[in-house]
Amino acid sequence: MADHDSRKRKRGSERTPLKGVWAECKKILDSLKKNKNSWPFLKPVDPVALNIPDYFDIIKHPMDIGTVEERLANGEYYTADDFAQDLRLVWQNAIKYNGPEHSVSVMAQTMSTLFEKRFIEVKKKNWDEDAAATSPPPVTKKPKKEDDKDMTLEEKRKLCVMVSTLDSKHLQTVLQIIHSGAPEVIRNASQIDEELDISVEALDNKTLRALEKFAVEVAQQNSVPSLSSSSSSSVPKTEKQSRIRQHCALLSFVCSFLRALPP
Repeated sequence: MADHDSRKRKRGSERTPLKGVWAECKKILDSLKKNKNSWPFLKPVDPVALNIPDYFDIIKHPMDIGTVEERLANGEYYTADDFAQDLRLVWQNAIKYNGPEHSVSVMAQTMSTLFEKRFIEVKKKNWDEDAAATSPPPVTKKPKKEDDKDMTLEEKRKLCVMVSTLDSKHLQTVLQIIHSGAPEVIRNASQIDEELDISVEALDNKTLRALEKFAVEVAQQNSVPSLSSSSSSSVPKTEKQSRIRQHCALLSFVCSFLRALPP
């Protein structure tokens, strides 16, 4: 225990008071001082007055209740265990010097038992405070946003209906949404085949919600045109044939979508 005093001096110079349980430690000291067995331990041992000149040869780190009380008042204890270490040293020194059968040693053992019983209560309070200080705040689960909620079967059916109302010019966007969320389903979204066989179960909820959002936006913008006979006649034949192929691809996609849904 060669570093015992230096450790105490360092703590004293830092002036770091005992956290949380200082008052409890003070109560323990007060109760120990009132005990009838405490009188040999209240003040530092005086080898001259007691005629024990070899005391400091045997006891290298003297300690007494009065010194512990002074250190506690001066804020020299950083933890409750530091406080307890000094008090235990009081009892240990008495037993070491006098031997286990001596009356002072018996008194020291009685005081030790009393102290340990009270100190358990302090430790428990200290643990509870440390746990409260270090425990992370409870995690409050935020309610899922509408876009994060799992799509129900009815919503999937409605999605298929909405997709079926889209004009062929929206097919490319539909494919891009699917390719973005599930690239393994469509390896190349820039390629539009005349037949698409995509299962609704192959798409995750995020992709389904993205499709739903797009279809709703298109519906709100009323961007699905009604082709009049005049407008149809103004479209070149090759472009009309391309639109027809794309529309067939879109219908094939929707049909596959519907087939994948449970009845």
